[in-house]
Amino acid sequence: MDPLMEWSAALATEHHLIDEQHQQMITLLNDLHSTLTHTGRSDELPRQLEALCDFTMEHFATEERLMAHLNYPHLERHRIQHDRLAAQAQELNHRCQCGQQLLCSDVTEQLREWMLDHFLGEDRELGLFLQRQDRSE
Repeated sequence: MDPLMEWSAALATEHHLIDEQHQQMITLLNDLHSTLTHTGRSDELPRQLEALCDFTMEHFATEERLMAHLNYPHLERHRIQHDRLAAQAQELNHRCQCGQQLLCSDVTEQLREWMLDHFLGEDRELGLFLQRQDRSE
């Protein structure tokens, strides 16, 4: 069984903690997708979705602390994107938890696209900034 999303060097920010957390987010997404499409264990889905949402919020907080500490010039723009994505994730989690939305592969695909867009966009830019910071120290 192929994973929905795989870690690759193209996704790397070259910051150990951020990349480690991104890899964990991918693992959680793949676990959710695998349960959804292959195991038939629908009783596991709410817990897995909540774990992914919770870890994503933790990751956002980690990035924001790091950006604030280093006076990242695009902190506010990045934070706004985190806030928007967090609200969407929490709404999705709420709708799925109370049965208003069926958790299906369309949802995991949407989450995958969001991760790719964010990792390759805002987080790539943050990674380049962090690399410049490391070289200047």
